[in-house]
Amino acid sequence: MEPFATIEDVFSAVPLSHYRRYIISTLKAASSDRYWKEEDPGSLLYFRKKIGDLMDAAQQLNVKTRNKKAVRQKALVKPGALDQEIIDPRLYMDSQIKHTQWEAFPRSLSKKEFVDPYLVFKRFFRNRSLKKWHRDLEEMIFYALSPHDCVEDLLDLDLLRINQLLQKLLEAAHLIWVREINQG
Repeated sequence: MEPFATIEDVFSAVPLSHYRRYIISTLKAASSDRYWKEEDPGSLLYFRKKIGDLMDAAQQLNVKTRNKKAVRQKALVKPGALDQEIIDPRLYMDSQIKHTQWEAFPRSLSKKEFVDPYLVFKRFFRNRSLKKWHRDLEEMIFYALSPHDCVEDLLDLDLLRINQLLQKLLEAAHLIWVREINQG
């Protein structure tokens, strides 16, 4: 699937705030001996598919836009836009979806990443390969849906770092969706 179509599919289906909540609740369940109980297990499997699709799209865009600022131009914030007292919500929020600015604001990104969200994809895959990300995501879902604790099983998952990177991935993709794909 074309990466922008994948991003469109991910965010037209579920709002950013739900993905954030799913990441946290999945990691909590995976690191405990309790089952994930946020919703039915099918919802977690759907979340896994969407995040996996988003990782694939991010990898494609990472390769496609590497060192090509002209390709990324639409998603870049113009100089001075962040020097204002109030940041224009159109830089991070879809006006068609009913949510608050707080729910849509990207709180995991640095200023530099907010200006150019494609930087997140580059950093995301510097940490792990796409194959390793998919494997780790599968492990997280397995442990979230089982009575086993990934820490007790000595699984080498840095859950804090995984949370940070997945939150950044989601927020960067959301900014690209708002700024490039869903501008209407």
